[in-house]
Order: sequence, then structure tokens, then C-alpha cells
Amino acid sequence: AGATAEIVNAHGDNHVYEGGVCTLCGAVNMATGSVSVSKSHNDMATIAGVTVGQNTGVVDGTAIALDDHITVQFDKANAGTAPCIYSSGVRLYQNGATMTIKADGATMTTIVITTADNYTGGSVLTVTGGTISSSGGILTITVDEGATEIVITTGADKANRLYVANIEVIYTEE
Repeated sequence: AGATAEIVNAHGDNHVYEGGVCTLCGAVNMATGSVSVSKSHNDMATIAGVTVGQNTGVVDGTAIALDDHITVQFDKANAGTAPCIYSSGVRLYQNGATMTIKADGATMTTIVITTADNYTGGSVLTVTGGTISSSGGILTITVDEGATEIVITTGADKANRLYVANIEVIYTEE
């Protein structure tokens, strides 16, 4: 007789999926053949070669490879302050800072961003290449079919900052 594997999750219950993401813990319901890459802001600081902290963690215009297929880049763009990795996350400031997630040799399906310090971008984040939803500090982007790049842009006031604690990208290899 074979053993039965028990799935343990953060909330100790069965997952409750809505839009492909568990409403209780943010876990993604992955399709067969999908790959997941997940990096915290501390992982991204290590990859970018910066020290976490004001002035030392600046990552403006730096492409950060999450793996062989997925990169993320944070840009000041029209914001007054450059993106920087602090102890709680990558800060994207108001007035048009951008985060670009690109796939090379892969097809992205879902991106899950865990935010920090209640800075979820408010309700005015602009996303090109996908559709965004927000629940309890978790942003979920359903990637448009055929999109190889997702660009997230912050809104106009301080409440529209986005602090990124973790990024998870679900994709299939091409």
C-alpha cells in the first residue's frame, strides 16, 4: 500500500482558490508543467550586489535575474526618489516609479507580489500586460496571453507607493 502525502500550508486548512490564488495564504494554484520562481527583497539585494538600507540599497535601472528566464527591474522613471531596497522591501515611490518583469524563453501566467508596511500601491497602480487584483497585502497579476513583459507603475500620492517584500512568478518554459 502507498503512503498518502499530506499538504501542509500556512493556515492549516485546505486552500481556498479564487482567481488561481489561495484567499487564506496567497499560495498559487499551479497548472501542470508550471514552474515557480520566488525571491524576497533580501534575495534581490544579494543578486543586485547592494546592501539593504537607505542610500546603499538603490536599484534604479538594475535588471535583477530571478532565474534563467525571469528578470525584474525597478526604475525611478517620473518619481522623485529612486527605488531602494530597505529592510521591509523594495520601495517604489509615488508619481510613476515602475517595476518591469520580463520573461525570456518562458510564458508567464501569474505574478504574486507580497507587499510590506501597508504600501500596496493603493487602487491606482497601472499594469500593462496583465490584470491586477489585491487582497490583504497580496497583489496578483494574471498575465495577458502572449505578454512577455509586465510593467507596474505607481500612482500620484504617497498612499500609492508600492513596497515589494517578495515576488513570485509562475510560468511555463518554452
